[in-house]
Amino acid sequence: MNFGDFKTRIRQQLWPELEQENLIPAHDQYFVEALLKLQESVPCYRYGNTDVFPQCSTYFNCGRTVLPVPRGRINSVYTIGKNKSTNGIANGTLIGSSTAEGFLLQLVGGSLVTIPTLADVATIETDGIYTVNVSQVSPSYSLYPANSPQYFRTEITYTDTNGNLQTIQPADLIHINVGSKNGFAVINAKAGTTISTTITPFNSPPADGKIDVVISVVAGSTASASDDDWCAKVFYRQVDYCHIANYTNACTQCNSGIFAVANALVANIFGCRRTKGRYPVPTDIGFELLPSLPQGYHYPQTSTNAGYRSYEGVYAIHRGRLYLAPWVESTESVVVEWEGTKTNWSDTDLVDDDPKFMEAVRLWVGIQHYTYYEDNPTRLADFKRLFHGGGPGEVGALRELISACRERTRVRSQCNELGGTSGSAATGVGVIAGNNGAGTSLYYNEFQSYTANCPSGQTGSSVTSVVQAGQVSSSISVADANARALSAAQADAQSKLSCAGGSGVFLNTSQSFTASCPAASGTTPAAQGTSATVTIPAGQYQSTVSQELADAAALAAATAQAQAQITCTFYNSPQTTSAFCPEGGGEQTATVESGQYNSTISQADADAKAKAQAQALATAKVTGCAGAPFQIGNTTQQVVLQGTRPVAGCSQLFTYNAMGIAPAGTFVAKTTTGTQSIVQLQLNQQAQSYAQAQAQAILNQQLAQFYATSCHNGSPIGFGGQIL
Repeated sequence: MNFGDFKTRIRQQLWPELEQENLIPAHDQYFVEALLKLQESVPCYRYGNTDVFPQCSTYFNCGRTVLPVPRGRINSVYTIGKNKSTNGIANGTLIGSSTAEGFLLQLVGGSLVTIPTLADVATIETDGIYTVNVSQVSPSYSLYPANSPQYFRTEITYTDTNGNLQTIQPADLIHINVGSKNGFAVINAKAGTTISTTITPFNSPPADGKIDVVISVVAGSTASASDDDWCAKVFYRQVDYCHIANYTNACTQCNSGIFAVANALVANIFGCRRTKGRYPVPTDIGFELLPSLPQGYHYPQTSTNAGYRSYEGVYAIHRGRLYLAPWVESTESVVVEWEGTKTNWSDTDLVDDDPKFMEAVRLWVGIQHYTYYEDNPTRLADFKRLFHGGGPGEVGALRELISACRERTRVRSQCNELGGTSGSAATGVGVIAGNNGAGTSLYYNEFQSYTANCPSGQTGSSVTSVVQAGQVSSSISVADANARALSAAQADAQSKLSCAGGSGVFLNTSQSFTASCPAASGTTPAAQGTSATVTIPAGQYQSTVSQELADAAALAAATAQAQAQITCTFYNSPQTTSAFCPEGGGEQTATVESGQYNSTISQADADAKAKAQAQALATAKVTGCAGAPFQIGNTTQQVVLQGTRPVAGCSQLFTYNAMGIAPAGTFVAKTTTGTQSIVQLQLNQQAQSYAQAQAQAILNQQLAQFYATSCHNGSPIGFGGQIL
């Protein structure tokens, strides 16, 4: 499992309904901190690190591939290629690309009109699975306030293998004020179809701003690590950096003239004639919009492809970089296996799906989240107790991992097979024995196979994928290795499945959810009301990607409908406020105890009523303020947004009902009896704006939920703060 999938699985456990978009960067950092914490505490996790660098994450420098050096001892460096996709082309092969740029609005006939940006990306020659990658950049725009965001979207049009015209949106809507946003989509395209892109504004009236979008199409589902052929390894041996420099010089010599024979002999010594010949000059087409690199360095691109892989190579470490010669192809990935503490993690890095390891990471991320972003001491204490231990009969996830590490390392064995691996829960792939032949005990999988079939109502040939014995390792058990191998076979078979008839999609199975009113928490009383259970029958939601996404959409709909059916009565928590007169009477405080006011709208509404009463009681206690400055606050302000509107990309109408409230006393100011009416008006206007922003935020959440539950696209889409 790669790190990206690892985080996604834990996110679904911690935030099954919706993760706040503004907290995603912080949560990503907590995931990395969890892995660092476990490496520091559990010695077993400090070996067996495996870094996988696809060619697109490296740099090209004079016939060499350049990447960062890990902070540890390197055991082995090798390259792997890509498996063949269903159309016989190596996965990762670039089929076509396009750079589209333009303005969303242009002056035509004295008025601004929308000008969609259109571009053809590639023409498909054979039926098969392809990946469309989209990179969106907004380099020029007008600044928009937070309560009036502006968006644009990139749509891809193609013809699927059933002959149906499809329009998809691989990347989320991008905010004009945001620098960039990327995305990808795996499609099953028909031979002869042209993949094209259309860029349009999302808002009405449309936004103004310059757009740059880079789209590429590659063969296979290259977003998945299962495309990598781990059985096709080409090992690189370590040499001094001067050897790499001599290699570069030899491989750039001309092939004619008086020195041709001598140059050829030198080239043979350093291997460039036995591997790849003279390296090409990169064209840098499609990278004009990216920042300039140091002289001699180029972004990874297909123009440097030789058309075949080298069967041997060398590498050297120089000034914090790893130099490989000869350079790698766009269909290759560089694998570096090393020992030490891994501090830098990317979504493509491999991790183990050991349940105990995953539990420890989930608990650590939960601790950090509830420490900084949630006021729930009970929940925070539960996470800490389960992670560190200390409860009755509880050891804690961290101590269990430490104990398991001691047991695994009590007896050591040697593995002399070149390329053998040893397990690591932090990385999953393990340490390569390399030329030294050092390794640790491992369990390897038995033969595993999986057959994928088309959904009910569709026709198509079944696809069977196999994982041969000994291809997947585990430091836990043979059963664990078998489970991983079976998961890999299942993912590969599903990605190659092609179905016809029906709707061409996966339909959900029956999904149920029970919603209940919130229980008591701290000083907040429990809300009163009956629970509601909603069941979404099978076949109501669909996905063109997987059964899991179709079921997730149905579960999200059941959750939303169940929560909409319950009616809860919320009771206020204790509210204390004060009022004062600077020149007489002093400060006065009043408290309204819990449970005195209730609301069927929300907990915040019940608390606002109690706070308003507390403010009135405190103000009534203030005396002696005649003619002197005194403090006043706004009265309660409420904004309701209601209506029904069509939404782009959905066949159903979006009905919304969002209310924002600013309780009395939210904004305060000093005044006198002569200016009281003016100041009161100003405070109420501030409160009105505050309530408006609240209502708009709730409306944005409703729209995001609408896309996830009512558009039947099988995948909840995070649109951020878009406005209808």
